[in-house]
Amino acid sequence: MICVYLLNGVTKKEVLMGNHPRCYFAHHITDYGTPREIDAIAVIEEAGFEVDNPNLPEHDEGYKAHGMDYFLGLVATCDALALQRFETGEIGAGVGKEVSEAVTLGIPVYEVVGNILTLIDGNTIHESVLSVDATRALIRALRSARES
Repeated sequence: MICVYLLNGVTKKEVLMGNHPRCYFAHHITDYGTPREIDAIAVIEEAGFEVDNPNLPEHDEGYKAHGMDYFLGLVATCDALALQRFETGEIGAGVGKEVSEAVTLGIPVYEVVGNILTLIDGNTIHESVLSVDATRALIRALRSARES
């Protein structure tokens, strides 16, 4: 069973009628294509959002041309942002930057933890955000652990 908090005035009737607000899913590349990603997307969709997932081929060209600014532009086009931490509990530099962009723009920030989507204060996550170098090191460590 998926437990969600329906927020932003989204009702089940609006979801059934196809009026889905868009939610940017800020998550780490170590979760791309995994059951963890699939489960989190289901939680966000169950809350009534259409998910804008950066892990889609249609975003490859924009990222290659504009780097992280491309994804920050996507955040700006959405009605909400849902973040998912690394499985270790930290937040990578890129996801942290996306959350900061949402906060600056006044876009509500949610967090996916297990099968729950909760509205959070995006300003409170900063102590969990890793530096770029620490993010890269953690990604290498997670990938190495999965390969062994």
